[in-house]
Amino acid sequence: MRRADTAVVGQTAEQFVASLLIAHGFRVRDLNAVRHNNPLYDLVAIRGRNEVDISVKCARAKRELRLGSPHMVAQLRDDCVVMALLPSKKGEDIQFVPGGFELLVVPGDVARDESLAAHNHYAASHPGSASHSVMVKDKVDRNEFTRSGAVFKSWRERYLDAWSTFDLVLARRK
Repeated sequence: MRRADTAVVGQTAEQFVASLLIAHGFRVRDLNAVRHNNPLYDLVAIRGRNEVDISVKCARAKRELRLGSPHMVAQLRDDCVVMALLPSKKGEDIQFVPGGFELLVVPGDVARDESLAAHNHYAASHPGSASHSVMVKDKVDRNEFTRSGAVFKSWRERYLDAWSTFDLVLARRK
């Protein structure tokens, strides 16, 4: 059952990510100020003349990321960034203070391609789940039908606090 404060946690996460971006030298435009619950991107990070669309994802207590419907995830552009907040420990609610969260900064093409590959792999053996939300989870893949744990582990190894992702994304544009 959906908790009543889900929207509040999402808005808090977006505001928190905006503050992190500002602390890292970006200006920030909140797309939800123009259109409430913007469907794909939440923020725009601006440095000089460069702008990067940001999709903010937040897990409240479980160390898993719900990225959205397959249709929406497929629309993530190569040059966007997914900024995902997770609780620092399994089973504990996320805290928006140092030590209370982990931040993954994932390039859009990686988030799109790797999460959809894991989703489609699972859906091939579970056809009823094809339209379910795309997820990656902090878990061990215990059978040949799941890959979301491997994707999560890979992202955590490559993109934990990876602010250099912005340089990578912007360099691709040139």
